[in-house]
Order: sequence, then structure tokens, then C-alpha cells
Amino acid sequence: MTKHFFWLFIFLCIGVNANGKNQDQKVDQLIKLSGIEVQAQSIPDHVKANIQQMAQQSKLPTPKVNALLAATEQTVKPELIMAELRSGYIEQLSKRDIKKLLKWHKTPLGGQLAEAEKAASTQAAFQAMMQQAPSLMQDAERVEFAKKLDELTATTDSMVAIQEKMAIVAYTSIMSALQPGKPVDTSAYQAQLKTMEAQTRLQLEQIVVLSGVYAYRSFTPEQLAEYEAHLKTPSAKKFYQISLERLGIALEKIVGQFSTALTKPTN
Repeated sequence: MTKHFFWLFIFLCIGVNANGKNQDQKVDQLIKLSGIEVQAQSIPDHVKANIQQMAQQSKLPTPKVNALLAATEQTVKPELIMAELRSGYIEQLSKRDIKKLLKWHKTPLGGQLAEAEKAASTQAAFQAMMQQAPSLMQDAERVEFAKKLDELTATTDSMVAIQEKMAIVAYTSIMSALQPGKPVDTSAYQAQLKTMEAQTRLQLEQIVVLSGVYAYRSFTPEQLAEYEAHLKTPSAKKFYQISLERLGIALEKIVGQFSTALTKPTN
């Protein structure tokens, strides 16, 4: 699969046990302020773009491509991802965590960073980022910050795991379309992915760093230092860990539902 789909998840992951209605409302406020919900709305379009590219490479006929896109519509839903994330935040964030995170996102800098991450999570932004890549990577100070951000949030590690899951979804979808009615054995393909893991990690790390430079290009070194300090707080670390964990669970559910949708008759 192409890399821009996985790049989107960077901002789902870095945007950031409670109970009771009031606490749930605060979690909803945190989700809104962090920008995660807006970013999740873009996921289906990114998935479709990847499927269309792989289908074109495989020379699938239009009816089969349409069937794959229909399966995407049925299964890759932002609300499923958001429900999983929200559940994780409600169950695992303490009242103190939520209070601290809300305080950060309500600051001028916290709000500006969230807006920058939302703006950077579109396909149009990805295209602009790739066009500007040579000049962006010459900004040594922001490149260094982006690398620190990656280390703090373990984004590259997570992207490797996410890519493997979504690559298997794409492989299953294409093989199901090419050989309808036949079970798809992914063992050989998974073994192939393992042999490519080191190369994949390097490529994803480069995209993670580039996307960080692009998203935060308008912020001063002082502002980025303040953001880094926030990322090191226990509440922020917990928020990111929950986001990654629950994102993985949501993807697993999507994989299962996608496979089920593909078993329906196609033209």
C-alpha cells in the first residue's frame, strides 16, 4: 500500500479510569479539542485511494474495483474508530489526566497545534508535503524536533504494525477479487512482509519525520520546545499509548468486517 494512508495515522496518534456522565462529556470535549475526530473522517478516502491504486496495478476490472470500494464504505467507518478510542479514554484516563489534557488543549499553543495537525491530515496536504520535501528536510532544527517527537510517541513502531495489518487487508481484497469464492492464504504474503520490515521501517520513519516538519513548520523553536515538554508529561504519554492501543483494536475489527463484506456476491 502507498504511504499516505499510514501517514494520516501519525496525527491520529499524536493529536494526544474515569466514569460518570460529566466525565464522559469531558472526554468528548478532549476529543473535539485534540482534533482526532476531524482527522478520522478522512480515513475512508485514504483507504479508497490505496485500494484504487493497488487495483490499477493489478488490472482489476471496474466492477470488481467497485465491489472493493463498496466493502470499504461498509466497513471503514470513522465512527467505529472513534467509538474504540473514546471507550479507551473513558476507561483508562483518570480525572486528573483529563483535566491536564484539557488545560493544554485550551491554551493558545495547544489549540494552534491541534489545528495544524488537522490541516496536515488531508490527502491534499500529503501531496503538498511531498512536493516540498527537499526544502522541508533542509530545516535541521525542525527535523531534529520531529525525530524527538517520533521517539516520544513511538510513532514509527506503531506505523510498522499498522502497515502490516492494512497491507494484509489490501492483499486479501485484491486476491478475493481476482479469485472469487476461493479462500485467501496470507501466510506467504505475511512472510514476505517480514523480510521487508527493515526497509519498511526506514521508509516510514522518513515519512514520520517529514510529516512532523511539515505540520509544525510555522511554529517557533520556543513553541516546539513547549510542545515537547507537554509530550513528556505522564498524562500526554498515557493519552498517546491509549490512542495507539485502541487504534490497533479498531483496525483489527475493520479487517474482520472487511473480509466478511468481501464474501458477498460480486458482479
